[in-house]
Amino acid sequence: MSVEQSVAKPIPLRLFLLAHPKSESAALLAQELMRRFVDPPASGGLRLPVFFTPDRGDGKPPEWGGDDGINLDAAAHTLVVVLADAVMAQTVDGGTGDEWTAFLEEGIQHAQPSRAHMVFGVAIGKEGYLLSGNRHMVGVSEAPDGLNPGESPTDFKTRIQPWLDSAADDAALHITIRALQLLEPKAQEATPGSPKKLPVQLFLSHAKADLKPGEEDPVRDVEDSIKELPIQHWFDAQDIPPADEFEKVIGDGIRDCSIVVAFLTDHYASRFYCQWEILKAKEMDVPILVVDALATGETRNFPYLGNLPTLRWDSADRPRSARRIVQQAVREALRFMHNRASLTALAANAPKDDPPVDKILASAPEALTLHWSPADAASRVFLYPDPPLPKHELDVLKSLRRQADFVTPLTKVARRMRSQPARTIAVSISESGDLARYGLGKLHEQTLSDEIYLDLLMAGQSIAYGGLLKPKLKAQPGQPSTTDSTTNFTERLFDLVRGYSQLASNTNATLAPILNIPPWPVWLAYNANVLKLFGKTAKLKKGARPSATEVPESDDVLFPSGNPFNKELPDTPERRLAWTRGLTLMRQQMTDLKECQARVIIGGKLAGFSGLYPGVVEEAWMSIVAKQPLYLVGFLGGAARAVIDLLEGRDRPEVRQPNLGKNAPPITDILKLAEQRGLTVIGPGDELPNPLDLTGKLIHPDRIATDIQSACRNGLKAALNNGLEEDENKELFRSTDPPRIAELILTGLSR
Repeated sequence: MSVEQSVAKPIPLRLFLLAHPKSESAALLAQELMRRFVDPPASGGLRLPVFFTPDRGDGKPPEWGGDDGINLDAAAHTLVVVLADAVMAQTVDGGTGDEWTAFLEEGIQHAQPSRAHMVFGVAIGKEGYLLSGNRHMVGVSEAPDGLNPGESPTDFKTRIQPWLDSAADDAALHITIRALQLLEPKAQEATPGSPKKLPVQLFLSHAKADLKPGEEDPVRDVEDSIKELPIQHWFDAQDIPPADEFEKVIGDGIRDCSIVVAFLTDHYASRFYCQWEILKAKEMDVPILVVDALATGETRNFPYLGNLPTLRWDSADRPRSARRIVQQAVREALRFMHNRASLTALAANAPKDDPPVDKILASAPEALTLHWSPADAASRVFLYPDPPLPKHELDVLKSLRRQADFVTPLTKVARRMRSQPARTIAVSISESGDLARYGLGKLHEQTLSDEIYLDLLMAGQSIAYGGLLKPKLKAQPGQPSTTDSTTNFTERLFDLVRGYSQLASNTNATLAPILNIPPWPVWLAYNANVLKLFGKTAKLKKGARPSATEVPESDDVLFPSGNPFNKELPDTPERRLAWTRGLTLMRQQMTDLKECQARVIIGGKLAGFSGLYPGVVEEAWMSIVAKQPLYLVGFLGGAARAVIDLLEGRDRPEVRQPNLGKNAPPITDILKLAEQRGLTVIGPGDELPNPLDLTGKLIHPDRIATDIQSACRNGLKAALNNGLEEDENKELFRSTDPPRIAELILTGLSR
């Protein structure tokens, strides 16, 4: 039977980690926690949508509901964690503790009736408990002293890193337990009058022959480590009532548990009931974590312990190792449940022409998958989490049932566009200056954009980017980019092709090389060490240099030593005009439909740019007036959100009068110099030239804002020319879900 087609919300679970905007340590703790819940794209790990505190500059909590607040019902389940410390609890001298106390209480009241959402507090030190005197809070140790005078943020983070690691481990365990409780109905808290049942239950599968009375062993160490946690465990004989049927009770224990923890000791694989428990768990689609605690070895490994995550037992530090097993087991249970919920939503919301999914798998398929599926089905579609299995593994599975089809989300993306012509998509992205306003950070900017671009590459599209390749970290060949990788967007795009090419081959796809079109004078900084990074990962097309009429100075005069980014060089009208003309020429090239057939815009600077305009804004204007298909993604804010606001009728003065910086020359001086050199400045009301040939012409910033704002007279569909309907473009403006963003872009391209 096909998966139900209309029930699952696209986002199964969202996590909010709310710290006070003025608390450096709590904000770093939120970032450290995010790393526990967001693994790299297509890595097979856990990837929850995580958000921070929207910072409005007043230190107050966000609103409940609304576009800029916390809307619990925007996902099937929402978990809100308030990281309370002394800064948040402060009520004197302008402190906003009372507002945060009311926020926490109001959120709990909102969440409790439906039991689909949860709001709770984590107290950082004893002062954190002051936020709520009558509500239970999870506690972590007090943070070290805040930022000292003269101490850099980097040095501060290094100093408190040991505390961050410990506090994040403790808090992440409790957050994971509550997240699992929301996703798994069996893990619901006990209600008044019902038998007590804790949110998480571990089934401890072990061989009694390896447990010596009176001696320490990993099973009993794990038992000890969960005594103070909301976790129950099933431990065979002690959990079987007298006269009950042995196998039935064990089967019920496996069915009702959150995860089976299999302790692989020397006798484990030779014991009938240990084997039976593993097979039963796989048959019931229950997650399993293997703890490798072999002392001497085994004569034959049980083959069905394969295809499972495995953790090594460390007898040298037993308490720490036991705690790590519990943390990993609970996290694996959450990954399993979240995978199932995400794939169910994906299948339920798939396009009508997609083949129906017959079976959702929360982990990668194996031979047993086919053994337990109906043999009479001529063809079955199995949907499992990324990454796709290597071709040789899939060949073995298909040899057992040739009509079976095994797909992942990336497989579906890759197949969907195979009938479409390959296109080159210009991507416009740079650092957004207002991430904090939307409850985001640098990790969001990096990992979410990586996921969108990976989907586009897997769909057979080429990506062109005009940014600087400025490597800070040595690239690791064959390794996917991680949350700790470079912040340089060009290198991150290179890393996607380099790291995921093998994964793409598993779906019969090939990742096209990145096309880097750096403008003059950016490419002046491309030395041999930079050029060698291109290899087969990327292609290079240098942007044209402006004519000698517009920029008469030589490169050496403008940028001594060939470094256009030398901060010691004065910011003169001559250099500003040179940058402006070089950037415009590059953008003309990337807007020409013969070079790039569409443009995607995400984030972008509204200050600190090199030319006369925010670069992303000029690129959006050029695409709109040249009728190049344009996709605007607004979740990172920045210049993309400014363009969206203009299209929707809201003025953005910073586009009309850009902030060039306190040391920059006035815009009027740059425009005056341009006119002295014979350039015509095109302002509002002037005849619009061909946007792909601006030789001798310079567009006034006010004209750019006016053109964007007036483009929507006939609706978004006509203004953006991107194949999307009005409501689809509005969804793209505000979606925070990378797979849905990529799907909308690919939908528009296919039309």
